[in-house]
Amino acid sequence: MQDLLIRNAEYDDASSKVDIGLCQRSLKKMKPNKSPGFDNISAEPLIYDGPVLHVHLCLLFNTMLQHCYVPQDFGFSLIVPLPRDKHDDTTKFDMYRGISLLPAVAKLFEYMLLKLYEHQLTSDPLQFGFKKHSGCCHAVMLFSLLRM
Repeated sequence: MQDLLIRNAEYDDASSKVDIGLCQRSLKKMKPNKSPGFDNISAEPLIYDGPVLHVHLCLLFNTMLQHCYVPQDFGFSLIVPLPRDKHDDTTKFDMYRGISLLPAVAKLFEYMLLKLYEHQLTSDPLQFGFKKHSGCCHAVMLFSLLRM
């Protein structure tokens, strides 16, 4: 196992950006006990299988980056309807919301890409939701300032 870690550390190509540390930090963001995607692989094997799997995942992701290729299956998800309220009438369509179950490996790859390229990803200054250090309070304050 140590040989695999050393070989991965020596893999120092210019397009090699995913290392064991990034892989392990990204795996810590993955939530266990979640439903698997259409491939039926949950996050637990990726999280708990250890350094040998992590080395192979790093090699896979570096190869994908080097060849600018993402498998088509990374774009597929399984949409599952969830009832909004289990006490309401579940025969109506509007009582459900859909959630997308992505393959765990694709989700891990997305976490790594976000970490690698977060400095290049920007959003509109008027975007307040789903951003770090921003939220509804900031939007309300801006609205009240502009209204004056």
